[in-house]
Amino acid sequence: FFLCHQQHKVGNVIEVAKAICSILCFVETRGITDAVKKLRAVPLVKAQVTDAIYSLIEAAVAELTMAISCLIHVYSNSFDANFQLASIPKSPSCANISLGSQLSFTVYAAHNIPEAWVNRINFPLRIKALPRETMLTIKLLGVNSASKNTEVLAWTCSPLYPKEQLIHGTVLLSMTLYSTLRTTMITPGICRTDTPTSVILQIDFPETNLKFIKPEPEERKDDLEEPAEDCQKRITRLSQTHSLLLLSEQQRRILWFYRYYCNNQNCSLPLVLGSAPSWDRTTISEMYAVLMRWRFSNPLEALGLLTFSFPDQDIRRTAVQQIENLSNDELLEYLPQLVQVLKFEWSLDEGIGNLLAEHSIAFFSTDLLLFWLLKNAQNEVHFKIWYQKLLAALQFCAGKTLNNELSKEEKLVRILKDIAKKVKAANDRKRKEVLKVELNRLQQFFQEVKVCRLPLNPALLVQGIEANSCSYFTSNAFPLKISFINANGPSGNINVIFKIGDDLRQDMLVLQIIRVMDSIWLQEGLDMQMIVYRCLSTGKGQGLVQMVPDATTLAKIHRESGLIGPLKENTIKKWFRHHHPLESSYQEAIRNFFYSCAGWCVVTFILGVCDRHSDNIMLTNAGHMFHIDFGRFLGHAQTFGNIRR
Repeated sequence: FFLCHQQHKVGNVIEVAKAICSILCFVETRGITDAVKKLRAVPLVKAQVTDAIYSLIEAAVAELTMAISCLIHVYSNSFDANFQLASIPKSPSCANISLGSQLSFTVYAAHNIPEAWVNRINFPLRIKALPRETMLTIKLLGVNSASKNTEVLAWTCSPLYPKEQLIHGTVLLSMTLYSTLRTTMITPGICRTDTPTSVILQIDFPETNLKFIKPEPEERKDDLEEPAEDCQKRITRLSQTHSLLLLSEQQRRILWFYRYYCNNQNCSLPLVLGSAPSWDRTTISEMYAVLMRWRFSNPLEALGLLTFSFPDQDIRRTAVQQIENLSNDELLEYLPQLVQVLKFEWSLDEGIGNLLAEHSIAFFSTDLLLFWLLKNAQNEVHFKIWYQKLLAALQFCAGKTLNNELSKEEKLVRILKDIAKKVKAANDRKRKEVLKVELNRLQQFFQEVKVCRLPLNPALLVQGIEANSCSYFTSNAFPLKISFINANGPSGNINVIFKIGDDLRQDMLVLQIIRVMDSIWLQEGLDMQMIVYRCLSTGKGQGLVQMVPDATTLAKIHRESGLIGPLKENTIKKWFRHHHPLESSYQEAIRNFFYSCAGWCVVTFILGVCDRHSDNIMLTNAGHMFHIDFGRFLGHAQTFGNIRR
């Protein structure tokens, strides 16, 4: 087949078939069995080449041989070929049609289309005018036979300059079926490079070796006068907006017009660069000029340069250089956002991807938290492969000890998830019994591993559970309350809640913002006695929540005071008196309550936290007040009729 039909132009599919045939010939000539035997003889791989691997190789080659046989059979059956297969491949199962059925067939592909028929797609754009980070997006459209409407069937995308060179030659692109594509998310991270499982699009670009030429920084003041005092004040006022999304077009024009008079005293760099009118070469060279002379007042200012508004690699590289100046504790505080901005990176080998990898190798706590954030991020459909690559690199670099720790944490979460599902599914009469039986699995887990770190906080090492103290809450999802035995001495059990059915990412975000607000107060010498508990999403609709010791809901305090407890002015005072007979201790509790209440009033007001009631406001015995459950925030309140809760 390969030799006799070399002279025929039989299309790309047949060319690929020929290439695969030559590979099969090589394998069959040498013999799989002999090859595996030789491989087993090598000391380094002897233990790894098992019968199971051999069986997989054999099955894969058999499947590939069958596919090629079917292709050759179709070809020789369709044309006057002077060859045929010795044994005809088994036909697929027959379709369910009869003589009464309508005649039908499918147009699958057309090969060897004459060049005159091909309509080259030409864009009214000069190549030199396109930024290095240009993405080519292609949508496959079809007409719905029922509604006659045009619909998107599949889409794909590719960088115009992969590896700094203009895309060229024949390119195969894996297409994603039937899903919407947000325009802000068109980045290399959504380009499917794994083994294609659906439609494959072939595009032929002109052969070229053109490389991208980066614009040089260039200031163009063009007799621009220094802004008047009132204009400078206006620039300062605009800088207090802090977000590009809140600036009008007119305000952006003003900032860009006076870009050379903006500095870290009167503005922020993300606002100035984000106000640029376009991404043409001239504008980019001016952006580079502003970037070169800018002096950052704080490394955190650079975080704003990592959003989807700034695809330019040089701008992002500058931002990463600034973030490298953060301490590991500071970087940990913003780790969830840094994992999210990986979506807008051009490559995982440099930039934020490289920075996170370096920190994870150097710091144990970063590695464990990053692992769970990346695991959780894999639930984002378009970026699943992107995050899988970084997670694989992280585990490869982690070493045996750390990977063992990650494996233990993963197994712990799997067991908790399974228990939570069974408890939730059980009927009311058997729920306690189901929990009691299932807790034995946790006991057995700790007998095997001895100790394990809690994903919530790498500093917390636990060595078992106190089964009698474990229970569940009677809300819709029936979350588990698990009491872990602390392995770090007699400092009391560590109680956590494991939830399924709730997306805890929003709670993580709110609590993170509250920690940042508290750190700002503390830097200014104001201790608001804030208690901000930990929360971690460990997968889609599941996660862990820290339980604050010695804390009670306001509702329970009210109930203990009788039927009209909520209406009494002295209910909380009496509760504090009960826990603090000594006057000095009582006054300390009142002080803690006073400050924490003020802090949380500011927090919940600024963040627009809704759905507040006495079951999600808590008090500790020491007087600290704090809020829980942030399912509704930014003013997004539940409504009952016309009443906003």
